[in-house]
Amino acid sequence: MKQETVQHTSMERLVEQLNRVSAEKGAIKLTINKKMANDLGLMPLIKLLQEGGKTSKELNEQFKDDGIALSDESIVTLTNSKTFKIEVKKWDKLPVIVVMFAQMWKQLMITCNNEENRYLMELKDIILERYFN
Repeated sequence: MKQETVQHTSMERLVEQLNRVSAEKGAIKLTINKKMANDLGLMPLIKLLQEGGKTSKELNEQFKDDGIALSDESIVTLTNSKTFKIEVKKWDKLPVIVVMFAQMWKQLMITCNNEENRYLMELKDIILERYFN
C-alpha cells in the first residue's frame, strides 16, 4: 500500500484565512429579540456562531505561545427587548447583505409610496367633489 503525504497550508496562512473569513462575518453585527430569532428560524445558526466564537477563544488560549490569534468577536447579540438592529462594523467594503437589504427596502418603499399616492389622489378627488358640490 502506497502512503501519500499531504501538503498542508502553513499555520500562519490558515490563521490569516480564518481571520479574513471572520472579518467578513464580523462586518455586520446583529442584535435581535430572542423570540423573533426563534420565529425566523435563526436560533440554530446563532448557536453555531456562538459555539464558533467559543472555539476560537479556546484555540487562542491553548495556542497563544504558537502565535495563533483568531478573531473571536461576537457578531450576534440576543435580547429580550423588542429589538432588531443591524450594525455595520466595517465600511471599507460594504457588506453584500447590506446592499441586498437596501435594494429590497428601496423597492418596498417605492411600492408603498406609489400605493399611498394612488389613495391620496382618490382622497383629493372625493374632497374636491364634496367641496364643489
